Amino acid sequence: MTSATLASSTERAYRDFQRPRWQRLLLTREMAVVAALIAVIVVASLAVDNFAAPITYTYLFLDVAAILLIALPMTLVITTGEIDLSVASVVGLSSVLTGTLYQAGLPFAVAALLGGDVRMIPTPHMAGLADGEYRFGVRANNLFMARRNADDAEIEGTVELAEISGSETFVHVDHHGVSWVAQEDGVQRFELNQPVRLYVNPRSLFVFDMSGALAAAPARAAVHEKTVNGGETAHG
Repeated sequence: MTSATLASSTERAYRDFQRPRWQRLLLTREMAVVAALIAVIVVASLAVDNFAAPITYTYLFLDVAAILLIALPMTLVITTGEIDLSVASVVGLSSVLTGTLYQAGLPFAVAALLGGDVRMIPTPHMAGLADGEYRFGVRANNLFMARRNADDAEIEGTVELAEISGSETFVHVDHHGVSWVAQEDGVQRFELNQPVRLYVNPRSLFVFDMSGALAAAPARAAVHEKTVNGGETAHG
């Protein structure tokens, strides 16, 4: 039975390649779905007022953008014969956390950034920020390789460089294309591209607008040194 099935599949494959290329490309189930979508758009554009307006397509794209970002990497996972059931859970958790941070007083742009990646408890010195685009910074001596407080935020990354200066080591860590520098006491050894975790207390964060002006600063008790790391950019 296996041989018969294999032979049937082989014959069907050869039969498919006997057709012209345009038929093999266009006369497929996938192209039928695309054609149906185009037909729906054309009919709706003719029958529904303002459906063809640019703002309609803008909002349609925004509605499906999140699903597309999830579906694209999942396609690679499924293609390799695997499955990842945590995607929906992560999306749900990020949505709930973003809403919780926003209700706690953080601007939506900041809440969305922190809810989707680096998670932390909002602090009073950031509560008055208006919605907008910001950069976050932290001084090197306020980044640690071990958790010191229960509300510390965790930043995962890989080591780019370990720079020894006297009795201190400055560890350069890449987190999604953003470089963070942690100041560690003593001579520390790290491998290139070694996975590490940094910890920062939200009370130590500086907030800058996109012109570089300071928008919010931590209390004096939370900071001591001069060196400031470049942080994440939030869009709003």
